[in-house]
Amino acid sequence: MFLGGQEVKIAVEANQVAVADGLYVDDVFGALGENQSIPGLQDLLIYLAFDLTTLPEGAVVVSAEVNVFDWNPVDAEVVAMTFVDVPADFDPETLTYELAEASYGAAPISDPENPVVGLQPAVVRWTGSALMDNTDPPGAATVGSRRTFEASGTYSDEDLVAALNADLSEGDGKVTFAYHGHSLADNSLIGINYPDAEAGPTLQLTVAVPSGAGPTTTYNFDTRTLEGWGNLTASSLPNGPSGHGVISEDDPAVGNSVPPLPQSSPSFIGPVPFEAEDGGNTRDGSHETLVLRSPEFRIYPNGALSFSLIGGSHPDLDLAEVNRNGLPAQSSGAGAIGFALRRVSDGEYLGFWGRSEDGGTSWETITVEGPELAELVAGEECYTLDFIDSYHGAWAWAGFDDVVIREGVPTVSYDFEDGTLQGWTSVQTSTTADGPTEYAVIDTTAEPVGNSAYPVANSAPYVLGPVPFEAESGDNTRDRAHATLLLRSPEFALHGNGAISFAVLGGTKPALDLAEVNANGLPASSSPDGALGVALRRVSDGRYLGFWSRTIEEGSQFWETVTVEGDELTGLVEDGELYTLDLIDSNHGSWAWACYDNVTISQGSPGAAFDFDDRTLQGWVNVTNSATANGPTHLGILSNDDPNVGNSVPPFANSAPSFVGPLPFEAEDNTNTRDQAHETLILRSPEFTLYPNGALSFSLIGGAHGEFNFDEINANGLPANSIPDGDGVIGFGLRRVSDGSYLTFNSRTESGGDFWEVVSLDSVDLRGKVASGGEVVTLDFIDSRHGGWGWGGFDDVSISYGTALPSKGEEPFIDVVQGENGEIEVYFEGTLQVSEDLSGTWTTLTDATSPYTLSSSESTVRFARAVK
Repeated sequence: MFLGGQEVKIAVEANQVAVADGLYVDDVFGALGENQSIPGLQDLLIYLAFDLTTLPEGAVVVSAEVNVFDWNPVDAEVVAMTFVDVPADFDPETLTYELAEASYGAAPISDPENPVVGLQPAVVRWTGSALMDNTDPPGAATVGSRRTFEASGTYSDEDLVAALNADLSEGDGKVTFAYHGHSLADNSLIGINYPDAEAGPTLQLTVAVPSGAGPTTTYNFDTRTLEGWGNLTASSLPNGPSGHGVISEDDPAVGNSVPPLPQSSPSFIGPVPFEAEDGGNTRDGSHETLVLRSPEFRIYPNGALSFSLIGGSHPDLDLAEVNRNGLPAQSSGAGAIGFALRRVSDGEYLGFWGRSEDGGTSWETITVEGPELAELVAGEECYTLDFIDSYHGAWAWAGFDDVVIREGVPTVSYDFEDGTLQGWTSVQTSTTADGPTEYAVIDTTAEPVGNSAYPVANSAPYVLGPVPFEAESGDNTRDRAHATLLLRSPEFALHGNGAISFAVLGGTKPALDLAEVNANGLPASSSPDGALGVALRRVSDGRYLGFWSRTIEEGSQFWETVTVEGDELTGLVEDGELYTLDLIDSNHGSWAWACYDNVTISQGSPGAAFDFDDRTLQGWVNVTNSATANGPTHLGILSNDDPNVGNSVPPFANSAPSFVGPLPFEAEDNTNTRDQAHETLILRSPEFTLYPNGALSFSLIGGAHGEFNFDEINANGLPANSIPDGDGVIGFGLRRVSDGSYLTFNSRTESGGDFWEVVSLDSVDLRGKVASGGEVVTLDFIDSRHGGWGWGGFDDVSISYGTALPSKGEEPFIDVVQGENGEIEVYFEGTLQVSEDLSGTWTTLTDATSPYTLSSSESTVRFARAVK
């Protein structure tokens, strides 16, 4: 289950490219045909492998495109890109025509006069085509255009997404495409060979990451602002860049060069000015070292960082030297360009990443996660990302886009490898003769006592188990009768999108009656019918919520890892509570013992989920109802197994059996009640605190009516009655409780009653609308529309609250952006009280949260969207 899943954009370049050499005509057919141009390579099939092993764990592809750089000047040359199903051991490095035909689906048509190469249908999962028609000769511009492959034939974009997810589910992290096109007279391969070693085709993905991975903050700079980032340094050297700023695709070119297209439109961050008006290559000129710093953030070892880079490859920053003596004052030919991770508490740089090769036409996405990140971060520290440019010379510039910070969640692991209980405590022990006295740490490499060897540890050498494990006489102590044993973990917080896992060896004894134990306590002594396993206990009242034991056959030769997550865990825990894990042993007899190792608790992140599948509103309330004749009276539960009213059957729920919609859905006389006029209907969620790095998602069905007039509605309220067109809306409004203002509104993109549309909001949508310190909000489902498709329903509302952002202190964080018509917009965080450079009469600006504006005959200076 995704609880407030976040979306992340990633670009991956083909890392393996190979032409099956048998596709040279003389290899396939022998001598060249009379009409074939030298060197005989007329039709070709190129295999491209993309490495997606760096995708965040648990990520699901939600959209995808593959594109290629159109460099060669050709006239209307159509090429195809096919997603192929090839074995996991696919290796372009050893590719021959025979191997391509035998294993990878290559299928030439035997016509020497007109050789054509295709693919066997069995290996094809998706096909797209692109028109190559770049008219500029190579080298005429800094950037050539990239061509996106559109789905062709019977295939759709959804087929590509489904095929990618299916391929990734195989676990090797590799996907393979085949590129099918023609060579030119000079044997240049269309869209494949680039000057200056430019990279090849790019696979651009949007993936959904479960919010159990923690809050995610995305900076895509598509507001045409720095979005809270700040230039710590600037350069005044002539003929070089002065700093880093927003570069927009709709900004007119300066000089002779056109800046690259953004990774995600319309803007990215790069050196400014990019080029001088006289054509001087400003971006490569010498300059004082430039540093652009992100807002502060937290990140845990199981989090992830990703960012997309374009430009020069200069990844060699000497961290030890910089941490000792600081960054160099000025750029040099030995400098670096890239991202550094900085620890706020002491200013230390912990890691540095730049592009792997020079390139100005394709973006490279770098992801830092797993062991690489875990070695750098820890605990509750705060960090920044610093984009550093201390290089000048060839390819002495770089830009970035789509910075994604996935915070991760606090995770506690117990491996007992220090030979201690690591904070676990024995709550109940035993003094019964000949039986075990308690659960404690066992060194499995120690000399065994009695006749039995210790089991092999899941991670050597220590495990938790019953002691003594065996008597010196050889008696099987661990299976004997004893007082009930209980070993308890330290307390921890746990959310519904978290997880618990542990490795267990030994007996399978799952019979713990939770109702009996919660009413009367654990039995005083073991019995043959007792239990052996791990219980989740709520600290506030001591109640046991769940119990898990070994599920496979009893045995001491192999470990079983038990994991509790998803819906199983969501129904047991709630935000604000603390829990313990209790190892319970109330069994004696055959296989009446267990050993445990590698206990892991991933706390998850706070949030809420509403699926309405218990056929209740789950705490949502109707703020308004309607008494208008022949129309719906309120919003309530519609169920798949509810008998239909009139001639219409309500749509199936997004997740069975229930969803929320207008009631009555249809009148007994078959009147289409749901589309009729009514007083405006509002169904409101429980209140919750939301932060800018939180996320929301919900599934909608019915009408698409999203013309929400924020100024009018926030000033005067929603209309009393539904409207047939114009300003009538159906959808979700995010409402601030303190003043009742609506901050966002989202509806379906097209009307429809046969399929559900999932709408998601993340940090990009919430930044500037939700205060950094959090807002108490509600989700309001609003229906103020009647007429055609004048109804809507919803299901599966998921909320990830996010977390409070680190305070930036009292000093404002300022970003100045040149807008249209000479306007200058100033965005800031903090408290801005004085500006000695601005004068005049200040009046309130309607779309700003700060009350300062300055008007003059030439421009308007606006202080807008202050985030307190």
